[in-house]
Amino acid sequence: SNRPRIALSYNRLQFTVSVCTGIASRTNLYGGDVKEGARIDMINDGVEDYRVAYVKLIYHNYEAGKEEFIAGLPAKFQYLEKLLKASSGAIIKGKKTYADYNLFDLLDIHLLLAPSCLDSFPTLKAFHDEIANRPNIKKYRSTDEWKKRLVNGNGKQ
Repeated sequence: SNRPRIALSYNRLQFTVSVCTGIASRTNLYGGDVKEGARIDMINDGVEDYRVAYVKLIYHNYEAGKEEFIAGLPAKFQYLEKLLKASSGAIIKGKKTYADYNLFDLLDIHLLLAPSCLDSFPTLKAFHDEIANRPNIKKYRSTDEWKKRLVNGNGKQ
């Protein structure tokens, strides 16, 4: 199958979110306790809901829906801006989690679609910039491989 999967000592996981949480729980990217883990999962589910809307646009309604989709971004981003501002620029104050990296990726693909989409959201912009400038991420983003990547299989972005 083409689904993302990983084998951990205790289980074999499939599907992207399960893989992310499985890795996160073993690499200190899943919060410090059950309450934090639940908050991280809840926010990541919201990020995935935004991603589903993006995927529907890209693959099913790009030409007819792009303008309306971009016009609706401020309403979506306002929630995320408020969330990050309240927790000092991360989903869990003082820690980066798998959901932070997933949110970074979501913002990244939206910046390809609408390069100025974060201009009215200074906390989201700073969040994106901080992760993009982490040494290993910055190094990868400077490679030809990253610059030539196709974000979506249909060439629309």
